Amino acid sequence: MSGPISCQWWISGPVSCQWYAFNGMVFGIGSIGFLVSISFDRYNMTCRYRSFIEMKPIYYVLASFLIWLNAALWAAAPLVGWGCYGIDPSGTACGLTWKCGWIKHATYTVSVFFLCFCLPCGIIIYCYTKTYQFISFLGGNSRNDSNEWTHQKEITRMCAVAIVLFIVAWTPYAIVFLWATFGDPTEIPVFITASPALFAKSSACYNPFIYALMNRRYRMAIKQLFKCGGKMSEEEQLELNRINGRI
Repeated sequence: MSGPISCQWWISGPVSCQWYAFNGMVFGIGSIGFLVSISFDRYNMTCRYRSFIEMKPIYYVLASFLIWLNAALWAAAPLVGWGCYGIDPSGTACGLTWKCGWIKHATYTVSVFFLCFCLPCGIIIYCYTKTYQFISFLGGNSRNDSNEWTHQKEITRMCAVAIVLFIVAWTPYAIVFLWATFGDPTEIPVFITASPALFAKSSACYNPFIYALMNRRYRMAIKQLFKCGGKMSEEEQLELNRINGRI
């Protein structure tokens, strides 16, 4: 384990602090990795449909494995000396800390910022820009009138909103860490160091609401699962049966 850990308000000990910070980093990097994968999948489905239909399930399994492996390797680096984890200034959570030496902290933070945040965001923006341009180009094409094509556009919009909210949630956290790296971390108010972390971690709570508000099939499936709102209409039941492969 690396990095000094003081008691402050953290009462679970240094090992749990390292574990908490490691998990926060794994799931943060893993989340943006899956958002990149989703954006590429939307791009393939919309702009390169022939390539999309040739994709086999094993490709998705492999992509998931590589995303988690990448996240785990980046998160493990501070445990072996490149960067370090410690209690944050609020004393109530653990994460990256600058107390292990400026060079280690700076090189790790900058690497994570560009390779695990900026680069993925660039790929996401490219994929959704191309997807939006393709959908706009189709315009009044008759393909636009089919239920499946309408559903795919709905999914694309839903994913785009989820990704925008994710980036909005994590950007303040990234900025604070760059500020702490290249400025004087002792001058950063505690509430500024604590608030972006809480805001970033809360991003996982948004997705179910986005799905429910923007995806009709998702709402139908939830209604069927919990038997909410009484009996489905005949149209809804037919569409749900088609989704489940019953017709």
